[in-house]
Amino acid sequence: MAISRFNDQLTGYFMVANGNDVFIDPAQEIRFVSAMKWTTTSKRDTVSFGSSVGRGKFNTSRPFNAPTTASAVEPAGRNNENVFHILYTHAFGYKLGYALEALYGYQTNVPANVPGGIVDLRNRPMNAQWYSFANYLTYQMSDQMGALFRLEFFNDLNGQRTGFEGWYVSSTLGLTVEVTESIFLRPEIRYDFNDKSNAFGGNRSLLMLSNAFVIVW
Repeated sequence: MAISRFNDQLTGYFMVANGNDVFIDPAQEIRFVSAMKWTTTSKRDTVSFGSSVGRGKFNTSRPFNAPTTASAVEPAGRNNENVFHILYTHAFGYKLGYALEALYGYQTNVPANVPGGIVDLRNRPMNAQWYSFANYLTYQMSDQMGALFRLEFFNDLNGQRTGFEGWYVSSTLGLTVEVTESIFLRPEIRYDFNDKSNAFGGNRSLLMLSNAFVIVW
């Protein structure tokens, strides 16, 4: 990776990688990864644009053992997606902050109706596309407690990323509580919805309560 600081506000990162989510494997393909980050003079706003670009064609010749599926071998093969990403952050002050994250990704020649493939009634390989917008609002209520609200929109146009087509809407409200300098609690409530598919165990929506216990050392 090469890092170039063009001036006090603009920095570039340029890298050649041996694969996208593939490490020392016959399916790996060389790709170019880059990012440009711009910061205002006040340091209250930042904008970054990143990309991971390669051949972008789904690698059907390299099936692999997929720990996330029940099948011993996933017949679709390896992913080889191209992704473009924008992140904007703004600090309203010491306590209140906002971030907007936008992403677009695609692959070509994706097989249909197999695990890891697209959803297509014509059963033919096609291009897969997806994009998302995520909003984060953070508020530091005290030195020991912070709050987070997240609202995300994700469109799985061909059902390739999740196995289900449609718009996903996800909202989360959570807290971060510092019990000690090395122990944190993160309770949250989250609601997910898909406007087109029964993506959540046969349902269109899912409500979840959770609490994470974090130890830092």
